[in-house]
Amino acid sequence: MYGTRVLISVAVPIGGTLDIICGVVSTSLASKLTGFQFEPTGVANNLVTFGESFFPVLLTTLIQGSLMNVVLAIYGIVVFGIVLAIRAMSGSSPPPTEKTIAVDPSSLNS
Repeated sequence: MYGTRVLISVAVPIGGTLDIICGVVSTSLASKLTGFQFEPTGVANNLVTFGESFFPVLLTTLIQGSLMNVVLAIYGIVVFGIVLAIRAMSGSSPPPTEKTIAVDPSSLNS
């Protein structure tokens, strides 16, 4: 699933759009939770030291990763449903399962 999702992100613009939407949602959610404002200039809240912005950036990364996993799970469920529907329409039977075969022990001695 992840491999096809990466291919879609590279090949189709909608993949990049989903990445951007998840990024915007995670940035705004992290801003509301921490009060930290991300500035488009790259300078956030005029902070001088590096460590003061670490937690909001980490939180944003974790939120975006979680959102992307939800998107990937939904994508996986949709693809799995399509595969099941195609299998049902084609009339193919499910893969064979294990079967037990009874063997007469007397036939093994010959």
